[in-house]
Amino acid sequence: HHHHHDKVLAPGARRVVPFALVWDAPMVRFGSGKALPRMYTRWFGRNGDAAPRLAAHALDSYLEWDRAIEDWQMPILFSSLLPNFYKSLLFNELYFITDGGTLWTDSTA
Repeated sequence: HHHHHDKVLAPGARRVVPFALVWDAPMVRFGSGKALPRMYTRWFGRNGDAAPRLAAHALDSYLEWDRAIEDWQMPILFSSLLPNFYKSLLFNELYFITDGGTLWTDSTA
């Protein structure tokens, strides 16, 4: 059954539908038992109920974030002074900053 916001596309038609996948894990817990709030909790709270607001913020902000990332990356990607391996490592290996054990916590907590 259809809701008021449903859209029906004609066969072969295309439509871009942005979506946000978020999770709200407000506290970092260590083996020692110590827990620290993640930085985003300063704005979204620590109750573990912020996923809808995080998703709304992402959907409201993603175009701006995309522009900011392009503004940051383009001068480096188009620089003839930097080797290609460096450009690739610089942007494709950034995941290690978070996966490598870095945490951004709210130190005012």
